[in-house]
Amino acid sequence: STEEYPKLLTRVYKAATFERPRKMLGLIKKQDAAVMEKMLYDHIVISEDELRQLARARAEMIKDYLVKTGPIEAERIFLLQPQAVESTPQLPARRVDIVAR
Repeated sequence: STEEYPKLLTRVYKAATFERPRKMLGLIKKQDAAVMEKMLYDHIVISEDELRQLARARAEMIKDYLVKTGPIEAERIFLLQPQAVESTPQLPARRVDIVAR
């Protein structure tokens, strides 16, 4: 919820392992939500394996949706291994290729 977000963001920010600005006594300096979000985003590390798992989960969800709502039988949809694609600011690397046979 909107009320919980700042509290949860602060908890995640304080638990992070990267270097954060500190007060004179060594305590973590209080930051605005936008600053905490930016610092968290700037320091996030996502492995190739995690990206492959995410791609696989997305593909399975799309397959399930197509089977439930469309006239496509599950036997006609094949999930292939995810492939890395180039990403640019104008064209993020978010895509799913669907082939039904």
